[in-house]
Amino acid sequence: MSTSRLPAAVTSFAYRWLAETEADGEVHSEFGVHIAYEDLYDFVVFLTCIYLAGHIATYCKMPGLVGEIIVGIVLGPPLADFVPNPEAWVLLGEVGLVILVLEAGIDIDVSTLKLIGTRGFLIAFVGSVLPIGIGILLAILVNGTDDIKAAIAAGATFGPTSLGIALNILRSGGILNTPVGQLIISAA
Repeated sequence: MSTSRLPAAVTSFAYRWLAETEADGEVHSEFGVHIAYEDLYDFVVFLTCIYLAGHIATYCKMPGLVGEIIVGIVLGPPLADFVPNPEAWVLLGEVGLVILVLEAGIDIDVSTLKLIGTRGFLIAFVGSVLPIGIGILLAILVNGTDDIKAAIAAGATFGPTSLGIALNILRSGGILNTPVGQLIISAA
């Protein structure tokens, strides 16, 4: 099999593994999310708009992220409400998050990480674990409940979620593979 046909084969296998097409034209996933072909078409249109807006913003000497955020606002629920199947978008968002974390792992330079290992760990601990722990304690103290799952969920809202933005900005600025860039990514 040639390398140009490999992505199509992987996509076809993943598609057949994750879902079955019914006679009504909808894809029924094992995970309980029903995705119609129109939803997939809308998803491709939405991603194309985001991609083009990022390039247009870059052409206008702005960060590409600005154009992507503007398209998200315009086509999202506040204005155009271009979200036909929210459950499908949540599932696709979770897949995107996994891919983002994998990309961050691929971009980490192990030799630079060895140099900043202790500092990176301390920054990650203070920047992530400490706010989550404080959130859990506040949830228990304010709510006065013994429900640890609710306290953990409340504490997780205080955790940082800036990996995607940090990765994008550091890469576009050309400092991702510097010691400072690696320190920021390891802490994120």
